[in-house]
Amino acid sequence: MAESLSSKPINLRDPTLFKKGSGESAIAKTLGEGVLSAQGTTPQLHHSHHEFSMPKFDHLTELERRSIALYVISFRYTANQKE
Repeated sequence: MAESLSSKPINLRDPTLFKKGSGESAIAKTLGEGVLSAQGTTPQLHHSHHEFSMPKFDHLTELERRSIALYVISFRYTANQKE
């Protein structure tokens, strides 16, 4: 499925690929703000959904975003245990 996406997903197990930080707070903040695609980098008051390579999940509570962040972080340790 990833091959068919216009913007390839990052390897969530590699913390060096997180452009806005790989800690719990940074990931939770990124989930709330989304990630602009290369075409949508011009500052604007409002961004359309199509300008994001990852949409914002600002409808989630802070606790929900932090829980997802911890889940993403857990992939690192799962990967290390399998190697």
